[in-house]
Amino acid sequence: MQDDETHAPAAIINESMARRFFPDQDPIGQQVQIVNMQPLARWFNVIGVASNSRDRGLGKDTRSTIYVNNLQAQMRGAVVLVRTRAEPHTLIAPVRDTLRSLNGDLSITNAQTFDEAMDKSLSPERFSVLMLTLLRVWRFVWRASESMA
Repeated sequence: MQDDETHAPAAIINESMARRFFPDQDPIGQQVQIVNMQPLARWFNVIGVASNSRDRGLGKDTRSTIYVNNLQAQMRGAVVLVRTRAEPHTLIAPVRDTLRSLNGDLSITNAQTFDEAMDKSLSPERFSVLMLTLLRVWRFVWRASESMA
């Protein structure tokens, strides 16, 4: 199946979405509708199921996700992931340039490496651990000073 602007709209959904909308069924060949996308209420043929990803953060539940080709349906807030063996920061500018060559109207923001995204995702948990550690140290010092008195 082709997934360009001249063929029927195709989509890949994640495991969460497959379980939620197609329980006890094979989702391949089923149709899904994205109501808030132009043209409105367009139907997409499910051509694959991807593994769940923690795109909202490691501590968050996985949400139902649909992946569509930008040539078939342009979405606001799309995410582009690039896997590389090279140093990731060296690819930000070339990837940005390539995307702009495909569509000059794209606003490309928030380019970050996987490690940066992980650090951002884990920062609330790290802060909580730091606060708990400081509280334990303070409690230990306080008890030690009481026992000396």
